[in-house]
Amino acid sequence: MGSRGQGYGGPGSLDGALWLGMVLLLLIATSSIWDRPWLPPPDEICEGDCIHLQVVGLDGKEGVYRVPARTNLKEFLRWVGIPADGVDTVGLQDWTCLDFQDSSGKLPPRVGPMRESVKYLLGQPMDLNRAGVRDLVILPGIGPGLAKRIVMERSRRGPFLSPSDLARVKGIPRKTLEGIKPFLVVATEASWPAREGRLR
Repeated sequence: MGSRGQGYGGPGSLDGALWLGMVLLLLIATSSIWDRPWLPPPDEICEGDCIHLQVVGLDGKEGVYRVPARTNLKEFLRWVGIPADGVDTVGLQDWTCLDFQDSSGKLPPRVGPMRESVKYLLGQPMDLNRAGVRDLVILPGIGPGLAKRIVMERSRRGPFLSPSDLARVKGIPRKTLEGIKPFLVVATEASWPAREGRLR
């Protein structure tokens, strides 16, 4: 004495499962999910000792990634789905930029330091001796004219020894200097120029 086809296991539930299966197949067939590897959010990639890598110029994969500190270039390229045949297994430093001149990733990237403005926007202090005009203008109170004078002063009289050294730049207001000091550091090493370039 019961109703037929109204609950789980009745004849109608088989039709529902078939429809659901067809909808899922249609979604999979029309989506681009299989075109590229799934990339977890940066905070899920690495815990503990991590480095930051920026990808520029690579379709669908631009951004900053946190990866384990011992990651090499070959491993990283494979991880983002780029063929790494013939690429050196050179270790990568923290705050590295991988600049792809070919958006498909067929050519290996140029490897160099990440722009100081990108580091700053990620909550890191800006290196006063590496920052260019485009980096410096994002600091509070620093306009294009003052940024150019900072770069010119560094070129003319050598690197800054501390953020307080900015006082030697003509026309920088004391209040501005005090306001930006917490956002600045001075590098103790210059390891990038020798390593910069295309790797293969």
